[in-house]
Amino acid sequence: MLPRVGILLLGIALSILAWLEVASFDQQIIAREHERRFLQLSSEVSNRVTQALTVVRGLKGLFIASEDVTRQDFHAYASALQVGQGTAGIQALQFARLVTHAERPVFESRVARDTSLAPRGYPGFRITPEGERPFYVATEYNEPMAGNEATMGFDSAFGPTRTAVYERARDSGQLLASAPFRLVQMPDQAGVVIRAPLYQADRPVETVEQRRAAYYGQVSALIVVDRLVGAALRRHIGADTEVAVSDISPEPASGKPLAGADALLGRYGDLPKASFWRTELTASGQVEVAGRLWQLEMRTRPLNPYLQAKALLAGALALALTLLMLAELNRAMGQQAEQQQRAFAAQLEATVEARTAELTRVNAEMEAFAYSVAHDLRAPARHIHGFARVLELRHSAALDDKGRDYLGRITRASEDMGHLIDELLAFSHLGHQPLSMTLVDLNEVVARYRESLVTGTEDRAVQWHISALPTVRGDTALLGRALSNLMGNALKYSARSNPAIIEVFADASTAGEHRICVRDNGVGVDMRYAHRLFQVFSRLHHSDEFEGTGIGLANVRRIIDRHRGRVWAQGEPGKGSEFWIALPA
Repeated sequence: MLPRVGILLLGIALSILAWLEVASFDQQIIAREHERRFLQLSSEVSNRVTQALTVVRGLKGLFIASEDVTRQDFHAYASALQVGQGTAGIQALQFARLVTHAERPVFESRVARDTSLAPRGYPGFRITPEGERPFYVATEYNEPMAGNEATMGFDSAFGPTRTAVYERARDSGQLLASAPFRLVQMPDQAGVVIRAPLYQADRPVETVEQRRAAYYGQVSALIVVDRLVGAALRRHIGADTEVAVSDISPEPASGKPLAGADALLGRYGDLPKASFWRTELTASGQVEVAGRLWQLEMRTRPLNPYLQAKALLAGALALALTLLMLAELNRAMGQQAEQQQRAFAAQLEATVEARTAELTRVNAEMEAFAYSVAHDLRAPARHIHGFARVLELRHSAALDDKGRDYLGRITRASEDMGHLIDELLAFSHLGHQPLSMTLVDLNEVVARYRESLVTGTEDRAVQWHISALPTVRGDTALLGRALSNLMGNALKYSARSNPAIIEVFADASTAGEHRICVRDNGVGVDMRYAHRLFQVFSRLHHSDEFEGTGIGLANVRRIIDRHRGRVWAQGEPGKGSEFWIALPA
């Protein structure tokens, strides 16, 4: 009797184990699917934002090409993009002109009499809101006009929020997004404005003071957030799921982010109430939108896998088999448990292999796309540069000063584009370049690249402090490229320090790792944006301040990743920075 009771208790224990095992496996599948859906959702939102920013950059390019853009030119550009049909979530494209108070009567009269698109002109045109101010940035061109009449003449620098964005865009020269606000045309919808400043072509814009003096207006896109990201989100929101999009950027006036309904850009999906029968999963991430940060938060409450029929049935089945086969349970149950484990292991392995294969395929496609685009752009960039040089050498005398200035801009831009294409090709090549693993003396590597960096800096006060470094296993050329990039950045971003102090040293305090640091006393790093440092084309400083393509640190990260290592940064604005790499010991 006692042996049978023991066998029965063992069967009950195995039943509970089967129930827990099935439920745990289902929980893992649910969590992985939740993460996959969130990554896909984040990618969709990021792509949609990029489309909107590209439209604004193209519109700015129209005004760079000619300061005499007419209302017909503006209308043709917007019509070609089919803006009125919701392209990239855009409600309206606008051009706003800087108008002083003294110039206001003449400006309003000129726009009111403009019959180039409207036979009667705009007889009721006025700058709004009413009130006397030193200057206005008034909306002059507005496409499409239908549905957006209320914004015609609107002063886009009116009010503290709009003034802050206008001033930041004017002084930085960059595209900037506004905080969310309720649209005049659709009060129930959240909107943002992405602005790009315009400067007179014959004026210098290297400093903030010069940019302020050259500024004559702005182009902007009025975005309906729901149109921009709503469709993308709804495609990836399953049952029992809710996604919230919020603006978490600090406001210039208070230094604090918006809160509550003011920060909410949109909420999508239907989240059931929390209960004992459901389990909750969350995921969140951030998307940069022209100088602001949007946070995506996805919550889902699927049925609790521990209470679903599949897990309960597994436990009940195990218990039933225990009762039916009690006489020979010592033999049979061992073989039942083993088969289940193999089945669970096989299913899990198949799932992991499928996910890995999909990720490998996507990465390969992305690298092939980057290589193809960069390779196809190389020849046109060289042709542009070559023909520009021919014009400069043979025909510059036939051009006026403005023509020679434009030609110089084309030459410099094509050179920059060539450098960018070369960096992009190198970045793509790093993904599949085979590693030649040997023992690498980092002292020799750093010494060699330091000599190459010293050339050209003889007129600067630079102090190098290089401590003893370890010997590691890796690819000599790639590790040298990574360290050279970090040392070159330290030299570049400490250009305003006198003297510039650059240190290279190792930290052996962590078991199993060789840690190497490149430290400088330069402009430093704002850690709020540290997540962008190692992304392709991501820069924390304007190109007017420090030259570069924005691919160097992405190359460093890819090289260290391929060596199964880690890379990170530390620093404060104005107090220098530290860039660390960690390689397996």
